[in-house]
Amino acid sequence: MQSTQVIRGATVHTGRPPGAGPTTLRDVAVVLQDGRVAAVVPTCDAPGRGVETLDLDGAHLAPGFIDLQVNGGGGVMWNDDPTVETTRRIARAHRAFGTTALLPTYITGPLEGMRAAAAAAVAAVAAKPEPGGGARILGAHFEGPFLDERKPGAHDVHFLRAPTEADLAAILAPRAAGLEVLLTLAARHFDDATARTLREAGVHVSLGHCASTAAEAGRAFERGATVVTHLFNAMSPLTSREGGLVGAALDAAAAGRARIGLILDGVHVAYDVARVALRAAGPGGVFLVTDAVAPVGAPPGMTSFVLGGQPVTVSAGRCVNADGALAGSALDMASAVRNAVREVGLELDEALRMASTYPAAAVGLGARFGAIAPGFEADLVWFDDDVRVLGTLVAGER
Repeated sequence: MQSTQVIRGATVHTGRPPGAGPTTLRDVAVVLQDGRVAAVVPTCDAPGRGVETLDLDGAHLAPGFIDLQVNGGGGVMWNDDPTVETTRRIARAHRAFGTTALLPTYITGPLEGMRAAAAAAVAAVAAKPEPGGGARILGAHFEGPFLDERKPGAHDVHFLRAPTEADLAAILAPRAAGLEVLLTLAARHFDDATARTLREAGVHVSLGHCASTAAEAGRAFERGATVVTHLFNAMSPLTSREGGLVGAALDAAAAGRARIGLILDGVHVAYDVARVALRAAGPGGVFLVTDAVAPVGAPPGMTSFVLGGQPVTVSAGRCVNADGALAGSALDMASAVRNAVREVGLELDEALRMASTYPAAAVGLGARFGAIAPGFEADLVWFDDDVRVLGTLVAGER
């Protein structure tokens, strides 16, 4: 049983959407109990004597960032060694940038790798937490292998395939342990039978690496897809005569039927294009992801790594394979929030919701994560005016 904690002295960004209550609070204290938020009260009403107090001295306090697409970090890639230790190392690396919960992401690979990744996610969650450990593991994201060979990106085309019973069993394994699973696939592989299997298991389906028409994508949304992976990248574009997946995704987001992941590094999507997409999708339609790879949180000077057997070079923030295809990003979540404010022109509160509230909702966790309100998990981040992370709590622990 944890003792009561009180956080004071911060500008509190609640994570509430506009119209659902105050989005920013001052002169308040956040009271934590047993790893959750117990109350948000005027500072003068906060518990005092004998209570552990954290004074943030004017910093910003927000719900911890939630990253649903994390391929690697801390110098390692999940695909190369999907073990508990690799999972934890990645989680530690990303926590330094304000990410308090994430989905480690296994990209297209062999069945045995998928099974190992599923087992690693389950074991990492079940293991005893490390003192000063990393971000919370929410489950797993399988990006592939049911992708379109016309839009492979940096995925190994030799492993692209239609779903088999064995593949689906591997993907469903974390769900059986109560974890969240996000699956990126192409619309062409999301038939009625596959949709039924995934829907009944509670898997969150994302469309990506997909060359579908807008109509084909629309049918996939009707079958139960609710997420879109890294908008604009490895997908059929929006043109004057065909909407493609980009057009269908923006339309679905604007209608509240889907949420879209966006890599806001200025490399995967130009900032002015991101601005247009955000306006088209509307508030709540887009959330931030990093698509991070090994160099994020690694010691300075890491200029290359291996992704699924392919050498990848890193230069000026771009990660590319030998064919010149983008292979993940060197982005961290704090930088994504900073870019949303500085480069795209969003209000800080909305940028923070894109990093926490909206991704939590995208995987069905909006009642536990992404807000500072009674009953929510005490996964919190505090930072200065330049969105430089000063500290985090995960389940109330530093």
